[in-house]
Amino acid sequence: TGAAGARGIYAMTNSQIDLTSDLVIDMSTPDQMAIATQHDDGYAASRINASGRMLINGSVLSKGGLINLDMHPGSVWTGSSLSDNVNGGKLDVAMNNSVWNVTSNSNLDTLALSHSTVDFASHGSTAGTFATLNVENLSGNSTFIMRADVVGEGNGVNNKGDLLNISGSSAGNHVLAIRNQGSEATTGNEVLTVVKTTDGAASFSASSQVELGGYLYDVRKNGTNWELYASGTVPEPTPNPEPTPAPAQPPIVNPDPTPEPAPTPKPTTTADAGGNYLNVGYLLNYVENRTLMQRMGDLRNQSKDGNIWLRSYGGSLDSFASGKLSGFDMGYSGIQFG
Repeated sequence: TGAAGARGIYAMTNSQIDLTSDLVIDMSTPDQMAIATQHDDGYAASRINASGRMLINGSVLSKGGLINLDMHPGSVWTGSSLSDNVNGGKLDVAMNNSVWNVTSNSNLDTLALSHSTVDFASHGSTAGTFATLNVENLSGNSTFIMRADVVGEGNGVNNKGDLLNISGSSAGNHVLAIRNQGSEATTGNEVLTVVKTTDGAASFSASSQVELGGYLYDVRKNGTNWELYASGTVPEPTPNPEPTPAPAQPPIVNPDPTPEPAPTPKPTTTADAGGNYLNVGYLLNYVENRTLMQRMGDLRNQSKDGNIWLRSYGGSLDSFASGKLSGFDMGYSGIQFG
């Protein structure tokens, strides 16, 4: 742990330091020198080689020296980097499942990444202050967390953000996670370059679209660079309509079946014949009595005594209203005297 003004690991001119196990360097601030080399004219470059799980809070500075960091899984580095390339000096960093929190403008010679994260956003010095990372050679696969400040005025002059600048070779597939720190007053015409390369060989894509004002921004390739651009408007949230209740269905009532009418009982042929025979006698008696009553009425209405009288009659009868007996046709005639 370093106090203010202290140094962590420091290689003087024409010296070499090899670190082969887990390493913890915790300076007072990320701007202090955690690992550094010194160069004097006329002397060979100093060297620092470190390999293992590292927890570094501080900057790494290669001034006329050779620094090689091999960060094993679980390593976290918070700070900046510098390589002045004097006297053949270089700064090479390999990261495996590790995190580098970039705190200010940095540069290094080689950055080889394997499932690692380079985060510009977690330790920004002040709001609205962005960082540029200059890398000569980039390879592997990683996630870069970057910030963008896109405004709808100034024709893009006022657009700002973190920048990854690759001056040599680029390779691998990388993801850009852009965090919005911009204005709500965007026009949808803003463009911000977030990655610059000379060869366009590496591939970069956005982890998700970024909402800035009323527009959605995505990452696209433009020549050998990648830029943030408006890919569409932010859709208005559509409220879910209340479901229309299904109309109440009346209960299904099975109507009572219409009862079959009771069949009319039919008499036997013997009963039918007997009934008709009796009925014929009744009808003949009715006819004879009716004519007799007419004659007796004539006698009562006359004051003189009567003599012998003779009366004939005839007619026909058929069927029955009740329909219980067989239908019939009957003709009758007769003579009455007295």
